[in-house]
Amino acid sequence: MKVFEPVVRLMNRLKYAQKFIVIAVVFVLVIASVSFILMQRMNSEITEMEQRYEGASYNTALKDVLQQVQIHRGTSVQAWNGSEDAQSKLASIREQANRALHVLNEQHTKQTYPLHIDEELDAINEQWQAIAEKDRWQDRDELTTLHTNLTTFIIETMLTVSNESSLQLARSPASQNLITTLTKTMPSVTENAGNLRWLGASVLAKEGDMTAQER
Repeated sequence: MKVFEPVVRLMNRLKYAQKFIVIAVVFVLVIASVSFILMQRMNSEITEMEQRYEGASYNTALKDVLQQVQIHRGTSVQAWNGSEDAQSKLASIREQANRALHVLNEQHTKQTYPLHIDEELDAINEQWQAIAEKDRWQDRDELTTLHTNLTTFIIETMLTVSNESSLQLARSPASQNLITTLTKTMPSVTENAGNLRWLGASVLAKEGDMTAQER
């Protein structure tokens, strides 16, 4: 082929030793190029795996906070309804929620890859403090609304973390189903169950028939 004619003429002018040197240099360049591409791909995959692991760890910490807020909501409703046993447990539950939130804050300070949820984390801390420092509730609606606003926001933050950490970009249908279950389905199921719990406790504690809204 005419494209290679200059190369052929150049090789014909070289001595055998020089030809071997040229071939060796070309071979090394090819191997180095392929190795560089492979290393870049491997580094990219490692970074992606580390980012996903960090996102999963972050969502685990968020899940623990969510669980404690849900427990606090249910127990607070029982205490509102007059349960002395529930009232005696509130301080311990608040302490567990504070510990879970502390773990979340520690996770945030140690993150390697930015998840861009600084504002969300600040909002979670502020909303929980507003709940934990509340001495008296005006009514049950205020109690449940503040708790539910926080749990809903935590679930939304879990989805944000999943997106920012590429957790949603699974490589197989099985992994995608597992991630969807852990980040979307299960938090929503536990939240619905928590709402049924406090509502059921309120209905059992009250006198008279249920209202249309409670039904």
